[in-house]
Amino acid sequence: RLAPLDRYYLAWVLATCRGDRAEAFQASSAMATLAPASEALYLFAEDAMALRRPRDAVNALAALGPDRGFTRGWWVYWYDLSTALHMLGDHRRELKEALEGARRFPGNPQIVTAQAAALAALGRAEDVAHLLEANETLSPEFGATPTDVMVRAAAELRAHGHAATADTVLARARRWLAARPPAEAASAAHRSHVALVAYAAGRLDDARREFEGLLGEGPTGRSASLHFVNEGLGSMDYLGYLGAIAARQGNREQALRVERRLAGAERPYFFGRHTIWRARIHALLGERELATTLVREALSRGYPHADELHTDIDFESLRDYPPFQELLRPKI
Repeated sequence: RLAPLDRYYLAWVLATCRGDRAEAFQASSAMATLAPASEALYLFAEDAMALRRPRDAVNALAALGPDRGFTRGWWVYWYDLSTALHMLGDHRRELKEALEGARRFPGNPQIVTAQAAALAALGRAEDVAHLLEANETLSPEFGATPTDVMVRAAAELRAHGHAATADTVLARARRWLAARPPAEAASAAHRSHVALVAYAAGRLDDARREFEGLLGEGPTGRSASLHFVNEGLGSMDYLGYLGAIAARQGNREQALRVERRLAGAERPYFFGRHTIWRARIHALLGERELATTLVREALSRGYPHADELHTDIDFESLRDYPPFQELLRPKI
């Protein structure tokens, strides 16, 4: 017979594997109650962010602290704390914590991304540009490259009303990619970054050509995307981008053909990723009610990146749509 803490941990694992973040939250909450100074606080914080409960996440991370147990020397603590504060809208404290993370982990591209997000939300667009310029030679480690940092920063800038600076940042990313050595430039990972920057910059024909080529080659290794930072960018994502490009270019029939393929791609452990792509396509086609319904469905299936939806360029048409606003509003 399992001890109570072990029973709740098993329940948490099974719920997480099903993509049931609400059930996982209940299990991690019970673990944190039984062991209030344990690592269960981190599981609770992650589940809280997935359910758009950033204050709970901030409180749990503050109680856990950065200097004991597994969090000591762990940059993820500072990234998650900054992300939760961004969701909460406490951007001054967000910047403070991101700067502390940068002091402890200089040159970490994920922490630079957190700094850029805080500065963009505070309206300090020029400071974002200076930060990226100073960190253009970051080593591609911790699952991110300078291009990933620039693409994420551009998305934050655009979402917070600084489109011109976002365009400048994307132009910088394009130059950085163009300067890569030939061996690196021939890789699928590099080409996927080229496609992502082209898509973010609105150069849709260029993006389409790259994504079509990548889709024809099948899944590749690890890369980052506008929507799935630190996750593998594979065939489903290439297909999703092609559907989004078709919708943006007014090819409704092609966009819906892609949407139907995504709808039929139901498999275990997708955690709503294919459903989010369907939502993007319908949002770009102007179908706001259906798009919002699909976002809600994706979240219910375990889609973990609720914190990035407010910057998603494919959902720009939903930002003034009350049901979508309510869906993303933090549950404080």
